[in-house]
Amino acid sequence: MTPSPGQAAPPARPPTHTPTPGELAHRAKDEARDAGYERAALFLLLIDPAAAADVLRQLDAHEIEELCRAIVRVDAVDPRDARRVVQEYGVRAAGVRATATGGADAARRLLTGAFDAGHADRLMSRIGTALS
Repeated sequence: MTPSPGQAAPPARPPTHTPTPGELAHRAKDEARDAGYERAALFLLLIDPAAAADVLRQLDAHEIEELCRAIVRVDAVDPRDARRVVQEYGVRAAGVRATATGGADAARRLLTGAFDAGHADRLMSRIGTALS
């Protein structure tokens, strides 16, 4: 994207830049809106669970539910898809898993990592009801 006249280009990030949870959440929101929740769900499955929890805490309830529904629908992440998704998010591959498995258990683990057990149970209940 070229800046308009009089507008400065955003500063280039060094190749060693590690995105903050806020940057990851913003990117996850953009991905969810522009390309669907599936890629964002794959990304959350591939990154460190603590980082995924940080991302979830910055999303609104609708976004969390949509991402978790997408996670529940994932069987396994193909290594080629994993590499592509990680590259799209601009995260170094060394910091992520090469493969991951989705499903209801994976969604529950992410939710309980991000929220207290009661809140995670309520979200899973809403997700399960919507999938039935």
